[in-house]
Amino acid sequence: QGDVYAFLQKHSAGLTIVDPRTTNALLAKKGITQQTIRGLTMDEICAILDVEFVVTGGITQNRVAEMTSSSSSGNITNSWNGNKDKTSGSAYSSSSSFQYYSNAVTLQIYNDRNDEIFNENRKGLLNTTDGSYSAPLEFLLKKCPLYRK
Repeated sequence: QGDVYAFLQKHSAGLTIVDPRTTNALLAKKGITQQTIRGLTMDEICAILDVEFVVTGGITQNRVAEMTSSSSSGNITNSWNGNKDKTSGSAYSSSSSFQYYSNAVTLQIYNDRNDEIFNENRKGLLNTTDGSYSAPLEFLLKKCPLYRK
């Protein structure tokens, strides 16, 4: 919610974008939960929120690969000279592990007449190690009819 709001707030000239906190508060005051919202049509949600459009969607993240690498090296020297012995050494060890995620974003926009005016999905072009979905989300938001430069 917050990412979509922040992006559209900057790029929707002439439209008032309702912040997620207000949206969630209005729904809660009407007794609408994550479970009960599924039973409402988009025009009903528009009427409850007193808005012309509703943006909905989802993000799917899948772990597609895991890579672990490690390396180590060492050097130990012993020398004996009569009763005296010397030992010196050094060691180095390193390991790293990465998990790669694929991300897909789905975005739909409905108007207050329950018409679906936008329905697109986008997969991230590259798998990421941080699970970031911002690139496919911004791509879809730039294609949607609410976007203005």
